[in-house]
Amino acid sequence: MKNLYLVLIFSVLAIAAPSVLQAAGKGWLITKDNKYITGQVLSVKTTETGGQLMFRNDFGDLYSIHPFLIKGFAYVEKAGKIEYESKFNGQQWLFLQIEVAGSGIKMYRNETESVSFDNGDIASYSNTYKSTEIWLEKADTPPFRVYLVGFRKKLKKAVADYPELAKKIGTKGYRFRQLKEILHEYNEWYDATRIML
Repeated sequence: MKNLYLVLIFSVLAIAAPSVLQAAGKGWLITKDNKYITGQVLSVKTTETGGQLMFRNDFGDLYSIHPFLIKGFAYVEKAGKIEYESKFNGQQWLFLQIEVAGSGIKMYRNETESVSFDNGDIASYSNTYKSTEIWLEKADTPPFRVYLVGFRKKLKKAVADYPELAKKIGTKGYRFRQLKEILHEYNEWYDATRIML
């Protein structure tokens, strides 16, 4: 009976581990000094203390890596190259997946998973919740999270240096679901208005 309880506890803990990605495949790390280490991305997790990457290098060595230690990592899948950057949001270090690259504002995605229990009793497991966080980062500022509620105010402030675009935020074609398109437009303007040296 004791062994049955141990199996049950470890099974629930395996389910409860907040994981974004499992066994992604061939990839590489980017170190703080811009060196590339090839290997296999095994998993990416977001926990209460931040991000964690499980990585096996080409020699078979297994590493658990905190985002503070590297610049980022990437791996290849059928859809193409998936890239993550290490970011500090003011409270914790995270691995954020790049959704929109650009020199003006970048957009990142972070998927989290949590398990709820009734009264904290393992035997009364209730549900697993998955959520997708959207983060934006303007040049030389920490990343900030955006939500559907309050989106207009935050984005207008972020693109305030492009007043024509700021006025459109919240109107048809410039709502939360068009966030990627809005950022592409901002980044095109940003690149076009930089002084070339």
